[in-house]
Amino acid sequence: MKKLIKKSVATALGVIVLSQGIYANGLPTTGNMDLIAKTDKPVLAKESIEKAILAKEEVEKAILAKGDMSNIIQLDDVVKKVAKEMKLPAGYKVEDTNLSTDDMYLKKVWHIYFTVGEDSINVQADAETGEILAFETWQGNNKRVFTYTREDVKKTVTDYINAHYGDIKNDIVEIDEKDHDKLTTIYRNSNDHKFIFARKIGGELFLNNYITISVSGVTGKIVSLQKKWDDVSYNKKTNILAAEEAMKYFKDLKAVKIKYINVYDDDKKTLKPVYYFDETKDGLLNAHNKKFYTEEDIYGYNNRGNIKYTNETAKEEMADKDAGGMGQETIPEEGVVSKEAAEKIIMEHIAAITDTKDSRVAYSHYRTYHNGEEGKFWSFNIESEDPQFFASAVMDAETKDVLQVRYRVNDMIIYPMKDGETPKEALVGKDTSDIKVVEDKAKALMLKMFPSLKNEKLTIEATTEDDRTIITGTRSINNIPYYENGFNMEYDADTDTFTSIYYNWGYNLSIEQPKTMISAEEATNIFYKEVGVDKHLIQLKDKEKEQKENVIVPEKELVLAYGINPYPFNYIDAATGKKLHYSGEVFEGRFDEVRVFEDIDGHTYEKAIKLMNKMGFVKADSDNFAPAGVLKKKDAIKWIVLTLKRQYGYIPSASRNYKSIEKLTFKDINEDDPYYEYIQEAVVMGIIEDANYFNKDKGVTMVQLLKWIINGMGQKELAESDIFKEIEGITSKDNGYVGLARYYKIVDEKSDLTKALTRGKILQTLYDFIYELEN
Repeated sequence: MKKLIKKSVATALGVIVLSQGIYANGLPTTGNMDLIAKTDKPVLAKESIEKAILAKEEVEKAILAKGDMSNIIQLDDVVKKVAKEMKLPAGYKVEDTNLSTDDMYLKKVWHIYFTVGEDSINVQADAETGEILAFETWQGNNKRVFTYTREDVKKTVTDYINAHYGDIKNDIVEIDEKDHDKLTTIYRNSNDHKFIFARKIGGELFLNNYITISVSGVTGKIVSLQKKWDDVSYNKKTNILAAEEAMKYFKDLKAVKIKYINVYDDDKKTLKPVYYFDETKDGLLNAHNKKFYTEEDIYGYNNRGNIKYTNETAKEEMADKDAGGMGQETIPEEGVVSKEAAEKIIMEHIAAITDTKDSRVAYSHYRTYHNGEEGKFWSFNIESEDPQFFASAVMDAETKDVLQVRYRVNDMIIYPMKDGETPKEALVGKDTSDIKVVEDKAKALMLKMFPSLKNEKLTIEATTEDDRTIITGTRSINNIPYYENGFNMEYDADTDTFTSIYYNWGYNLSIEQPKTMISAEEATNIFYKEVGVDKHLIQLKDKEKEQKENVIVPEKELVLAYGINPYPFNYIDAATGKKLHYSGEVFEGRFDEVRVFEDIDGHTYEKAIKLMNKMGFVKADSDNFAPAGVLKKKDAIKWIVLTLKRQYGYIPSASRNYKSIEKLTFKDINEDDPYYEYIQEAVVMGIIEDANYFNKDKGVTMVQLLKWIINGMGQKELAESDIFKEIEGITSKDNGYVGLARYYKIVDEKSDLTKALTRGKILQTLYDFIYELEN
């Protein structure tokens, strides 16, 4: 029990530093609180949390007092060692420290928080050796305009590696940040250039060992580092499986499946059939003997950065927030069911689960939004002390259909453990019943609550996980699963009750029904052709130690394995075979990808183009930039909008310049045009005015560019006043714009104001402008 308390408290004090074993800052969750305290009667987890979260000094003292902690480097010694290694100047301060341990992963880490002048530095050091595992610097200045390109800082990184990791520098190779930026847990700042060096053994990459270094694009200084390095070996073999054979194995897993997703257009929801990769089938294939490893087998396993957070998830969370009392109160309208009638219907549904005589509606809301759709809805939160449970429900206020029910017994209760009983054995539901019986019970309860389900096709599955029996029912429409509709339940065999229920259903659904759809085999071929497989070295868990000692450590000998590569798209359109974003829109490329232009090396404006691109002010759709190409109005407006939006903090007058428009009146720009959002934003920001025609492909002169910038700064009225002197070669109405542009050092008196601009010149002009503005 002492071990369990220590682990939970260490978790509460911990900071994410490694891909294994050290967890995020935060309190123990209700999911692990039943592992904390042994009591004679059930107690609320909240009370246990309050008792468990001790003062930091007491926790560290208690941890250091344990016999197995005798090899920990004392705080004063580790601080001195780290400060010397990092060459911190005299006068540094130690603001805070803590020691986090993880008995399961056998990790012990000192966290030291330094301040050096205006900068703050968080350092994680191995508590047994004092070696720096990671550090992160927050610089005191707020400047954000880049002055260093990736090429400018590469030598800084090389010099650091030579100085600190000379003994292993020949064992690492730089890998593509874009493909492997999810390897590490250090916070990634968009103002940094990030370099990732993976370990290479016997000619094969070992991605679980690496050094990452981030350098500020603003100051050119190293701002973060993370190192992960293990004592491992690799016995290279010759009989390596061919990539084509590995690909065939993955295809045969049939992990590319079909389902419906929600897509939204003006808050109208439509179900769209798509193919997706079922990550429960994911794993790695031994490149020698074809043994397939799952997450349970692999040490340091991760999903290789594949995007999983979906628009549906975001909207569900928004809906949950509304259901929890955050929605705006509105007065019920004519034609909707009354609050009292709606409450009665909801309580009848809850009564099918449990006794409701002592329950009450804690609060209710009438709202016009649910699960991404507009409508008229009642939502209720229901509480009960005997029996203890919480429930929430949402009902269509016009049709009286119950759309969503959430129910759970008070899972904050912690059950006492008997002498000699492990926490896992004390969990509710340890004696699981026959799976088929549980499935039938779940189906019977759902039909009792919602009789209309008897006409629906549901796929019901029951599984036992961590001594819990989980039952899921998924709705199928046209033989395609729609995972957003159905139920999820948790069964307690000890009490023969369902302790948790989640039900979500939609009525009168709008469903996209393509005339033809690609087959699962075609979708599989599209997926693997796009994604591909690659081999690298992996660590396997030492199963013997895990079973005997309850620790998770890797085997020393590495294994060469194939796995699918990272992929940034989410779905494949079942109708067209095109790659899709989570939103259901066609995937055009990574939204966070900074392209490397192939045609700017040695160009006059090369550095400005690279800096503006890294800061996110270009967002090109091609690997060729054409710096000498004629600047078109559409690109000028796009780049001005992207640049000025981030610079508003330096332009007080600009924040007062916003206008409100619903739709553009330009006849030559439609909403499907990729430039539409930037042109609309330009009108909103006052950069240009809405008119009959935009003329997006027209060339741009310097005077026109200056007018748009000054307008975006909110200084149009000043520029068009008569206080400015005449400028030779410029019409009188433009004198003010040019005068202000010279004041802000956007141009000088030698600048050619009438010549058509090039694509490279505008980025140099915009860069010089924001650099002067910030400094």
